[in-house]
Parts: sequence; C-alpha cells; structure tokens
Amino acid sequence: MRKLIRRCIGSRVYWRELFLVAAIMTTAGVVVPIFVFTYPLHMWFLSPTVPSLNSTMPLGETYAEARGRQSPLSPPSLIDSVNSSAELIKLQSGKKKKPIVSLGRNPLPRKRRKRSKVNDEPKAILPPPRETVPYCLQRHIWSLPPDEALLYARKEMQLAPEVKDDPYLYPPTFRNMSLFKRSYELMELILKGPYTVTAHKELAKNTIKALCNADLSEGIFVAGSDVSLPETTIRAYRRPLRYIGNGNRVSQRPILAFFAGNMHGRVRPVLLRYWLDKDEDMRIYGRLPSRVSRKMNYLQHMKSSKYCVCPMGFEVNSPRIVEAIYYECVPVIIADNFVLPFSEVLDWSAFSVVVAEKDIPKLKEILLAIPLRRYLTMQINVKMVQKHFLWNPRPIRFDLFHMILHSIWFSRVNQIPIPQS
Repeated sequence: MRKLIRRCIGSRVYWRELFLVAAIMTTAGVVVPIFVFTYPLHMWFLSPTVPSLNSTMPLGETYAEARGRQSPLSPPSLIDSVNSSAELIKLQSGKKKKPIVSLGRNPLPRKRRKRSKVNDEPKAILPPPRETVPYCLQRHIWSLPPDEALLYARKEMQLAPEVKDDPYLYPPTFRNMSLFKRSYELMELILKGPYTVTAHKELAKNTIKALCNADLSEGIFVAGSDVSLPETTIRAYRRPLRYIGNGNRVSQRPILAFFAGNMHGRVRPVLLRYWLDKDEDMRIYGRLPSRVSRKMNYLQHMKSSKYCVCPMGFEVNSPRIVEAIYYECVPVIIADNFVLPFSEVLDWSAFSVVVAEKDIPKLKEILLAIPLRRYLTMQINVKMVQKHFLWNPRPIRFDLFHMILHSIWFSRVNQIPIPQS
C-alpha cells in the first residue's frame, strides 16, 4: 500500500483530462434528475408546500404546524409560475396528499384555551346601523324649538311607512312594529337631554316618572304619561351577558310551572297555600329547600320549566319576569294593576301569561288550557324579545338601555297635541 501511494505521488498528473471528466460528471448530475425525478428541478426552488412561509407563518411555528393549519378539504396552494402551472394542476388532480396534523405545542396559552371552553356568554347579534339622514334635514330639525320638534315627530309617526319584515326586529312581539321603528328612528335624531332639572317647582308635577313600581292603584304612576321600567338582576356586572340564555329545548322542560322566593306581599302566601307540595307538575316553593337545590338549583329549575310564575312581592314588579325571559321560560305574571314595561310598544300577550290574583286556585287549569301550538309560539317569541331586555357592556341599538330611552321619548311625544287644521 505504501509503494502504491509513493508511486501515485511521484507520478505525473494530467490536469486537463481531470477537468474534462469533472465537467462531464457535473453536467450529467444536473441533466439526469430532470428526466428521472418526478418534480422538475426548478420547482424545488419555486414551489414551497406552504404558501408564503416568510409572510404568513408566525415566529416560532414549525414547518409541520404550518402544514397542519391547512384545510384537508383543499390541496396545498403552490406559488404560481409560468413554467410549472400546468404540471402542478396534473399533480394536484392525480394525487391526493394526506394532511399532516401538527403534533407541536398549541400556540394558545393554557388559560386562554380553558377560558374559551367555559365561555357561556351569548354572542350579541349587532343590529343594523342607523340610516343616514340628509344634513340639511338634520339642521332644520335641530334648529326647531323643543315643542315644535316633538310635534314634527308625532306627525311623522302617524305617517309611518308599513314595515312587514325586518332583519332584526320580530313583528309578533310588537303591537305596531312600523310605529315603533319610525318612533325609534326619530328618537335617535331628535332626543336631547333636558335644559335644566333644578329650580323648577313645576317639575314635581309635570315630569315623566320612570318607575319600576308601576302600580296604578297607588295613585303615583300615571299610565300613558309615566314609564314602567323592568327590574333586572345582573349576576356579573363587569360581564352582564354572562349566565344568560342557553335555555333547554321544549322537550327537555318536564316541569309545568316553577316558583321559589321569599314570602312577602299579599300574593305569594296565597300561591303557596294552594300549590305548595300539592302537585308534582307545579314546583311551587318558598325559599328553595336544600334537599331540592342539591339536585337542581334555581337557574336549572327555570331552564327546565315551561312556565315561570312571577308573583308580586312588596311591589307589583319582580326581577323574575326578566329572568324568565333570559332563560327562555314563558313568564306567568300575577300582579293586578301592574303596567308592564314597554307595554306601549311590546305585545306582552305574545310571550307571557297574565293571571289575575283571584285566579290563583285555578293556575294549573289555566296553564293546561293553553294549546301546545300556542305555547310553542310564545316560547319562540320569548327568545326573540330577549334582545330588548339585555344590558350590554356598551349599549347597542334596541337593547334595554335604548328601550328605556325610547319609552321616555314615546311618552313625551304623545303628550304633544296635534293642532286641528
């Protein structure tokens, strides 16, 4: 072996022949793969399997993760080129590639992943934006004195165009949806805050009172002039839409009627005297017993009941009315002389049952007499009217905040007399 190495070192090297052989081998190494391999050589450099890796792949994401994000229903998109487009079409149509599922780490933090699973807030469907009004008309209306602007609004409301279909409002829950929509649009255009609220003795007599206790029998609330407000319970004030909705379907509501609450006022003791532990279909309690709440809590009872009984307490109003609407349970209102919230525009008979106090002994008979089709219609209407009783973190059109504003507006407009011409 040593002799062979010495002979090679001592022998003469023919560099020209060596360069020629190297050139032939290099040329063969470039040309042969073009005809032998499946993908042309230029595609190796122009056609990555993930589109625009440098621009779309986040930092720290692996190549397999980027491929895993691609939908298995569509083939991987490739960079188009003049020479390779026809060949790529053939490859994609003739050969289906299995998607590579990423086995890497989920880029979302663990807290965010857990929070997304337990988020039970209903997604608020935003209403359509308000219609734009010509600037010249806005200037004219804003220049009018308050009484003349309200007179203009009342005349416009009488000429409201008929609205039969609206993508956001549900006609069966309104007395006159055309009138409400036109009135709401005028409120957005005209309504302003008061010039002053002090140093006027006549305010005590001539103001519009907005009350939760809209009781006609006390002589304080004036129907047609004052405004009835709904009572609401916000369980999470930073996230008011939490724990709302997600009521059971009708087939999963085995309880006919449910009530649980403190014993005060004149109606609730009568309700318990007739229905406490008297009927399996009528789940009527005082405070919810622990033996019952261990199996099914208060909210689960509302979600599992067809009707939620809402008797008055010390006052005619009760937060159970709105709670029943939140959990898609048809409210049964037992409170004589109670002016229901937003009754100037909402048709409460379409999504609730009003029972006179004297008819408490016949409560089950009244509820069973309601046909199934009628109940299903009311239950659907409860779902559709729910948006008008929601507090949103930021008020949106037609929500509870704006419905209260509209009640005040509507009452003020209707106090303006139309001159006889």
